[in-house]
Amino acid sequence: MTSSLSGTKGVAPAPAILGDVNETLRSAISALKSDGISSRIQQELPDGNRLPDKKLTKLAAETVDLVAEIKHMLEPGHLVLADHFLDLNSDMLEIESY
Repeated sequence: MTSSLSGTKGVAPAPAILGDVNETLRSAISALKSDGISSRIQQELPDGNRLPDKKLTKLAAETVDLVAEIKHMLEPGHLVLADHFLDLNSDMLEIESY
């Protein structure tokens, strides 16, 4: 990341940090899509027919956790609350239909 330190007290401003995060994520997505990397990764992850590559599975899980943490940090609280409320209501509708 190449953020400028022009923010308050040596801290990069939020737009610069988010711009760097977006650039890094775009680069990662591009790398995963290039040269069939995505299909090779999918072939080596668990599919129920054979044992997965342990190291790759651990790295993939860590990547998913990091992306989820970023999403959690950036998603507005009212949207999270609305998602939970709507999910809870859909679960209740499913229960009532039995």
